[in-house]
Amino acid sequence: MAEFLVSPPERTQWSLPVEDFGRVVLERWPRAGLRRWGGGSHLRASAWVKAPSAWDDLLLELHGNGSTLGIDARDQLLAAEAACWWRRVVPAEIPVLWLYDRGFSGYSEIWPHTAPAEVFSPR
Repeated sequence: MAEFLVSPPERTQWSLPVEDFGRVVLERWPRAGLRRWGGGSHLRASAWVKAPSAWDDLLLELHGNGSTLGIDARDQLLAAEAACWWRRVVPAEIPVLWLYDRGFSGYSEIWPHTAPAEVFSPR
């Protein structure tokens, strides 16, 4: 299970196809490894971004609805950067995304103009 989930707060018709997920991930992280998941999985695809230190690795998971991204990162700023990147992938017509922690104990709103440093800062 990912440390964070980024999704629209309400159901949306928008969905990112697996091929497009692979394309946008590789545009941002050219050396990422990609995996497509088969039927019966709650995931469509995942991407593993290897870093020089395993503590800085990043795992991205495209969930079955195609509009929710799971982020597994030990560093909060890296997770925030990935969440803001995802916000730019999702069409602007979807005005806000919510970033949930693993325990669903709260959320941060991510708007198209949100900077990574703002994601976890108190409002």
